[in-house]
Amino acid sequence: MAISGSFDLNSTATELINEALERIGRRDLMQTTPAEVSETCKRTFNYMIKHWQTRDVGLWLLEDVALFLESGGTSYDIWGSGDHATTSFVKTEVSTAASSGDSTIDVDSITGISSGDNIGVELDDGTLQWTTVNGAPAGSTITLTASLTDDVSVDAHVYTYTTKAQKPLEILEARLYLSSDTEYPISIIPREVYKNLSDKDSTGKCVELYPDARIDRMTVYTWPACDDVKDYIKLSVKRRIDDIDDISDNVAFPAEWLLTLSTNLARWLLTKFSVPAEKAALVKMDADETFRDLMMFDREGTSFTVEPVNR
Repeated sequence: MAISGSFDLNSTATELINEALERIGRRDLMQTTPAEVSETCKRTFNYMIKHWQTRDVGLWLLEDVALFLESGGTSYDIWGSGDHATTSFVKTEVSTAASSGDSTIDVDSITGISSGDNIGVELDDGTLQWTTVNGAPAGSTITLTASLTDDVSVDAHVYTYTTKAQKPLEILEARLYLSSDTEYPISIIPREVYKNLSDKDSTGKCVELYPDARIDRMTVYTWPACDDVKDYIKLSVKRRIDDIDDISDNVAFPAEWLLTLSTNLARWLLTKFSVPAEKAALVKMDADETFRDLMMFDREGTSFTVEPVNR
């Protein structure tokens, strides 16, 4: 007997909405769901999955973000148009010294660097100059959109990336990555502790970080301020679940969550449609059971040791 050999199951919002409506008896299998019904269900669907993030849903949403530092910088905005933070980047070094006013640099490797990428070049004055890659790199040469504002030495660091990171839901932990290819943990501190720091502009290796979450961005305050732009911060974050903008969109969940999505959407739709009490009770039971199962599954494997206390 042949099996598919595929592992890419996903569902659109339409399919899950229809499944939920069928579960509460509000859609016949031969019926086309009216557009206004789909729209109100989509709205509830979005509200539900956003609310779920308060319940720590989403092991698959964990990712690392590189936050590039500025000389003397104390705060950085993480969002789509904010400061220089990304989930994927290329690091190389300058192979031939360049002068202020040059619009090209030669680097050790152009692998992974594309036209239009953001590029940060370490200048001799100790700052990172950010511009974009102007045209496809050729050989070992990168053309810059903006000319260099200072000289550049051999082995100066160069960072490039394509897409800026979006605002994360939360920062779970942070490390400072040094030019020596070593890293060490940074303490994440609360607002009050950061506000009570007496000299926020002192420079050194970052040891503390305060994430200030806003509606449209997350501002990261670092202490001490950066003293070497060769360093950058690695943030382990939980990203937000993608919106459902159109009912034809796939949902940003693994296949294991599809049944839980449909049963729990059905539960939230009970308040919008007239459903017999007996069926409503079954829908609620299914929703609770599937969500509980998935929350037990959606966890990292950890271990702990229990030791007796000598008294």
